Amino acid sequence: MLRLYHSGVVDEYRERERILRAQFGHDVHLVCPPRWSEGGTMVWASDAADVPVHVVPVRGRRHPILFWYQYAELRRVLRAVQPDIIDLQEEPYSLAVAFALRAARVEAPQARVCVYTAQNIEKRYPEPFRGFERRALGTVAAAYPCSSDAGAVLRAKGFQGSLHILPLGVTVPRWPPPQPRRRTEGWVRRSTGTQQGWGDRDSGLCGGKRGNRGYA
Repeated sequence: MLRLYHSGVVDEYRERERILRAQFGHDVHLVCPPRWSEGGTMVWASDAADVPVHVVPVRGRRHPILFWYQYAELRRVLRAVQPDIIDLQEEPYSLAVAFALRAARVEAPQARVCVYTAQNIEKRYPEPFRGFERRALGTVAAAYPCSSDAGAVLRAKGFQGSLHILPLGVTVPRWPPPQPRRRTEGWVRRSTGTQQGWGDRDSGLCGGKRGNRGYA
């Protein structure tokens, strides 16, 4: 399996590959650009010991719709990996998907292709993007929109393939939750007047006016 994802420069975003390899034994590879802006910071792609990462130069603008992977290098990766599944985690109307489908027809014609989308508003794009989208939706075998609304947009545009809603992932905290406070702690706070402002009014233990006479 070969996944193309421009945000794959972020190591944390490679968990899909790690899980598929470690838990299910699939041979999964990742294609990403040499660098990409994430959260306003330029992130450079790095190697990963547990995931084969293919860094492919990109052309065009650094925008999710207006860039594409260098065609000759992408063909070389496809020829070397020979994937059964190609996962395009890019919008179907993007230049990246248009060039990837063209390269796949040449180097991996047997591969089944799936595509991602987050577009939840039905829009009519100008050419050539409308044509890119139409050809992509008529070619790919499956799509995984991140919401039911985005899936409905694909169906409205005539997509007939397999469709699976796959919400965006989250990172589950790895540290244990805070332990509940012991009941004795609450008893001590009530007894010494350290809650609800008691120490400012009438506690002899916390510096109240009457307390100052005994603890000056």
